[in-house]
Formats: sequence, structure tokens, C-alpha cells
Amino acid sequence: MITFSQTLKTLYHYAKPYKREFAFGILTLFIVDFLQILPPLVLKEFIDRASLALKGEKHFSPFLWLGVAYITIAIGQSICRYFWRMFLMRGSFKVAEKIRDDYFSKLQKLPPSFYNRNTIGDLMSLATNDTEAVRFALGPGLLVLADATFFLMSIPPTLFILSYKLAFLSLAPMLMVPFIITRIEKLIHERFEKVQNQFSKLCAFSQENLEGIRIIKAFTREWTQLNRFSKIGKEFVRLNLKLARAQAAFDPLFTLAVSLGLVSLLIFAGKDVIMGSISLGTFAAFTRYLDQLVWPMTAFGLSVTYYQRGKTSLERICQVLQEKEENKTSEGNAFSIPSQINAPFLEVRHLTFTYLGSSRPVLQNINFQIQKGSRTAIVGTIGSGKSTLIRLLAGLHETPPHMIFWEGSDFSKLPLEERRKKIAFVPQDVFLFRETLRWNILMGGPFPEMKGDVWLFELLKRSGLDKEAGRWNLDLKMGERGLTLSGGERARVTLARALAVDAPLLILDDALSSVDSHTESEILHHLSHEKLSRNQTLILITHRLSKLWDFDQILVFKEGVLIQTGMPLNLAKTPGLYRELLELQRIEDELARS
Repeated sequence: MITFSQTLKTLYHYAKPYKREFAFGILTLFIVDFLQILPPLVLKEFIDRASLALKGEKHFSPFLWLGVAYITIAIGQSICRYFWRMFLMRGSFKVAEKIRDDYFSKLQKLPPSFYNRNTIGDLMSLATNDTEAVRFALGPGLLVLADATFFLMSIPPTLFILSYKLAFLSLAPMLMVPFIITRIEKLIHERFEKVQNQFSKLCAFSQENLEGIRIIKAFTREWTQLNRFSKIGKEFVRLNLKLARAQAAFDPLFTLAVSLGLVSLLIFAGKDVIMGSISLGTFAAFTRYLDQLVWPMTAFGLSVTYYQRGKTSLERICQVLQEKEENKTSEGNAFSIPSQINAPFLEVRHLTFTYLGSSRPVLQNINFQIQKGSRTAIVGTIGSGKSTLIRLLAGLHETPPHMIFWEGSDFSKLPLEERRKKIAFVPQDVFLFRETLRWNILMGGPFPEMKGDVWLFELLKRSGLDKEAGRWNLDLKMGERGLTLSGGERARVTLARALAVDAPLLILDDALSSVDSHTESEILHHLSHEKLSRNQTLILITHRLSKLWDFDQILVFKEGVLIQTGMPLNLAKTPGLYRELLELQRIEDELARS
């Protein structure tokens, strides 16, 4: 939980670039509040002069000037109200925009482990609902706080100037206000935090169901999901009602405090008005000022509500902004590792890796070498650590030091920004953006090697899209997650994206599992030694062992241990897991053909 001073410091950090807007907004607000104090004094003067007129003094010109003054005050208030709304609200919207920019920028720099701990719905809630709560704290919250402060600093002294006795009688019941604010403030903070957490659950559940709507319909689970959504929604409503009850206590209690002041004024000061020791105009002005005190009392309650909401939301946002970023080089400070003569292109030495929070190693004492320009396949049983190894190479998990070496140098010392420039990675779960085909291949480019549409079509052909490339338009819009294409087409477009980078190391993490056997053979042919550009090195995770006969090396994994290494023909003749998997696959293929 962040403290009050930390909250103010963070808010000031974001509001500082727009301090001029906030300053002009507060200044015009104070002008409005100052003009708001004058009408009761004009009314007092009007009533006192009317009383004198009833006694026989016939001077009507002062009434005309009092009317002109009243109209002038009203016009001045209207003009200044427009300006404080423009300046204060504009400043708060700019602060919210800056917070969203920083938040989104931070999300781009966080490691994959962060997204394993946080749901997309929760992150969307922070970008929308929580940011709006911070904006309200700086916009309407600052407004009502400044408004209430000015009134409470100006109206009570004005009352004492008019009459000490009436001021004491009317203000005494308001001494309970600070105790009310103190008691309710903590309650609002606790309940609003629960509301925001439940809203995050609601967003996460909605996002998951929208993404998985085809699965839900395929298994006819619509009513089950609706019931679950209803339960989460009802809990959200219940928590909001609890919060509303705490917030609703402010207005009636403050109104009661002001009303008690008015009652004491009528009981104890009515006699003085009748006797003439206090003028009727002064009494009327007092009642108007007491009416005006209802708003600052309520405004203090609103400011407490806005502050507690903004503080809770700011605390949630700051938790993300304070997350440790991936180890990347700063701009203009590029880092490279020197290559050693005769060193393997890629070498893994005694690699052991355990996921955070787990006691069982996923990889244990892994050792192998990969030569430049070679093609290596990684095979094994499900859950044997193949994808974990690939993610470590790609920097999607923090690489242990002194275990992975690139051309003889410790790969963990190379910042991720530079490491990922050396690797083109195609994961199992392919993803296409809702952009054009060209954009999805180039990912926003530009690439110096790009030679226009001819070059892009060549990439599509190398990815096994020979037939499709002839009828596709590069400016064709992809659907949501590329759903206008089949699963195999999406996988091959993702492969074309990786080939466009032309990195020294190309990694395919079971990326060809969604294409048929014939298409996979064509793609692997395009990725053969003579087809790979610039002596590119290939690492392939696959379960189709029959396509690996011309690979240079096979790594066989089982339960996180590298149990076999060698060329495909040698492993096929040697008793072991690879031979068993190959025989099992042969039997399956024969059964499928029969």
C-alpha cells in the first residue's frame, strides 16, 4: 500500500507537465467561489434597505445598483465556470493519457513470466477502469477539494464578521465532520479495492469467453458460462452496493450537521431578530451561507471518495510500473559479444532449469553443440522440456549464466534486444494480427533486404504457400487472430514472418504440426542446406520423425534429460527411445493407410 505522500508524489509527477492547465483551472475556480460569497451580502443589503423603505425612506436607486451587481456576479460566475471546466478537465484527461502511454510502454518491456502471473482481463481493467479512477482524482477530485477548501476558509470568517454569536450557534454542530471523514475514509479504500479486484475478474472472464467462444459453442456450455458470469456479476454488484453505502453516508450526515446549525440559529437567534438587535438582512445572509456550507461538506466527502478510489487504482497501476523489465540495452549503447575462433555456433553446457515456484527441474544437466549452418531436430515425449529449452534460447525465460554459449561467449551476458536479433522464432501457438497480410509478414518493418512484392511472394513460397501466393493479395485484411485463414495457412504465414527477419538462427517449435505431411516435406526442402540463406542454422521441434533423415543431428529428450544424440540413421539403428518412437510412428502410418 502506498502512503499519502507517495500518492501525492506520483500524482504530481504526472500532473507536472500540465501544471499550467491545473493552475489556471484552480485560479478561475477560486474566482467563481469568491463571486459565490457576494450574493448573500447583496441580499443582506437589499433586505436591510427594504426594511428602511418600509419605515418611510423612499430611495430606489440603491435597489437598481444592487440588481446590476447581482446580474454582474452571475455573468462573471458563468464565464469563469466555463474556463475552470476547460482547464481542469483537459489537464486530467492529459494525465490519464500519459498514464496509459507509460502503462502500455511498460507492458512491452515486461518478461513473459509477468503475463503468466497476470490475466489479460486484469491488465485491461488497469488500462481502463483504474486509469479513469486516477483521472477522477485529479480532475473532479481536485476540483471539489479546492472548492470545499475555499468555501470553508472564506464562509466561516464571513459569518464571524457579520455576527460572532450567530457564527458560534450555526457552526458548532459541524465539529463532528472531521470525525465522520476519518471513520469512513478507510472503509471506502478497503471496499473500493475489493470492487476493482472483482472488476478485474469480470474482465478476465469476459475476455476468456470471447476468445474461446468456439470451444464453448462446440461443447454447448453456453448456459454454464452464463451462470458463472452471472455469479461473478452479482458479486460485483454486491461489492458496489457495499461501497455505495459507505459513500452515501457522507451527504445526509453533512446535511444534518448544517441543518442542526440552522435549527440552533432559529431557536437561539430568532428572539434577537424580533427585538432588532440583529437585522433581518444579517439573519437572511446567515441562512444563505449555511445553505452554501452544505456543498463544501458534501464536497469533502466526494474528494475523500475520489482520493481513495484514485489511490487504490494508482497503487494497482504502480505495481505494474515498478515491475522488473527485461534486460535490454539502452538506446545508443549497443552491446555485442566477440566470437571465438573454432568455437561451436551454439553450445549448451550442464544446463539445468527450474520454473519459479517449482521444486522439480524441467531440464537437468543438458549438454550439446550445434554447428553453424547445420539442421538440428529436437524430439521426445510430451512434457520432456523441448519447448522450455527453445524458450531459454529465445530469451523468453531468464537464461542461467555460464550454461548457454553463442560462438564461445556466454549468451546470458548478451542483452535480450541483441539476442533476439540473432534468432527468428516460430512458436507453437501462432498469432496473426488484425492487419494486412503484408503487415503480418513484415511486422511493421522496414527491412533493408526487402525487394517489394516479389520478395514477399518468394517468402510465402518458401513457407509452403506456393498455391495460395498466386491468388492472395498482400493487402488482404486478416480477421481476428487471422481466423480468415486455416490453421495450416496461419502457421505458414508465421513462418514467412520469421524468414523475413533472416536471422542467423531459425527456431521452429513444432510450428509445422498443423500442416499435412506433404506440405511439411516441401517446407523442409525449402529450409534445406542449399536453400537456407547466409548459412542459416535451423533448430526444429517435431513429432514427425520420418521427415528428419537428412538432418545433421537429432536430440532426444525424455523427462527433462537429453538421453540420445546423433545422426538420424545412427539413432534409427540404435536401441533406445528414438527407435521406439520411429517404429511406433511407422505402425501408425501403416494403420492410417490400411
